[in-house]
Amino acid sequence: MSKEQVVVAIVNGISYGFLLFLVAAGLSLVFGVLGVLNFAHGGFFMIGAFLAYQIGGAAGLSPWLFLLVALASGVGVAVLAAVVEVGLFRPMYARDHLDWLLMTFSLSLVAQGAVREIWGVNPVTMSFPKGWDGAFEVFGAKVPQYSFFVIIVGLVILSGLGFLLFKTRWGQVIRAVAEDRWMAQALGINVTAVFTVVFAFGLLLAGMAGAMVAPTQALTQTLGSVFLIQAFAVVIVGGLDSIPGALVASILLGLLNSFLIATYPSLAPYSFYFGLIVVLLFRPQGILGSKELLRRVA
Repeated sequence: MSKEQVVVAIVNGISYGFLLFLVAAGLSLVFGVLGVLNFAHGGFFMIGAFLAYQIGGAAGLSPWLFLLVALASGVGVAVLAAVVEVGLFRPMYARDHLDWLLMTFSLSLVAQGAVREIWGVNPVTMSFPKGWDGAFEVFGAKVPQYSFFVIIVGLVILSGLGFLLFKTRWGQVIRAVAEDRWMAQALGINVTAVFTVVFAFGLLLAGMAGAMVAPTQALTQTLGSVFLIQAFAVVIVGGLDSIPGALVASILLGLLNSFLIATYPSLAPYSFYFGLIVVLLFRPQGILGSKELLRRVA
């Protein structure tokens, strides 16, 4: 590979990694607190992408307006998620993993059907934010400006998420419930409300990720399935109960995918499976996951 190809692969890989992290962080957070493997996560992500298209339209928006559209899409998905948690999830917390698999997978099919009925079967597209639709020259390489835009937004969201979880009282409550929900409840924490807030917040991240992805590809009813598979690969590689692990895995798998696209394009679609195989063979709990999670999903 030439120096220019390496630069492009690194920037694009990190950018894609941050998009994956926004999807996977919500998935990991929901599992860590609620103990639920949410197979409908990709469906909510897809709804976020279509909501961004519905709110922002196909024309290019200013960067700040685009970010507002992404936030609005995330909030819309979060409201829907809260309704789903209250109406469908609460009666099922005592059920086993197979019931959760069937229910959340059914929800993903409902999301696909809803998108098809509302937006039709033809792909739709959304333009890049104005001023971020070209390329920067970095060490002689032409790098998409939108990749830098995603990295900047991803760093801001990562900082906000870290502050929320580790520097605020709400973060302490969330971590307490994740550690031992029964003890947290005995100490007076409203675990039911925490479940709703965490589920809505996790899906807010997924909805915003969908909005960020919207300019990069045509939006179809299969969008959620593709990113769900990749998000699950990320949380398994990083550790199902570890958000820092999801970040590390997102960047590593994003870089692996980007370098394979540049060198062996035919292998690029399998990059996430390569990562899964290696991690499951040598560290089943994930890069930063704990061994206790293996017993939780057993």
